[in-house]
Amino acid sequence: LLVDWAQTRQIQAHPDRWHEINPLIGSQPGQVNRYFIAGALVHMGVAYMLPTKARKVFQYVTIGMEGGCIAQNYSIGVRFSF
Repeated sequence: LLVDWAQTRQIQAHPDRWHEINPLIGSQPGQVNRYFIAGALVHMGVAYMLPTKARKVFQYVTIGMEGGCIAQNYSIGVRFSF
């Protein structure tokens, strides 16, 4: 999630090179930060409430989704820094 967040901030900082395709994120720095902070909190809350087996599935699925987003961003040249 942190790498996706950092990449999204890079996308936002360079609108002449890339554009964000997630309509929920928005285009302002505050919106991006709020989106990822809220997403992290919701993710932790959902994971906490799930039974162990379902939690593992949930975690693997979300890790896979984030990995896919990161790989896609990387393939188009989006790097990240903190």
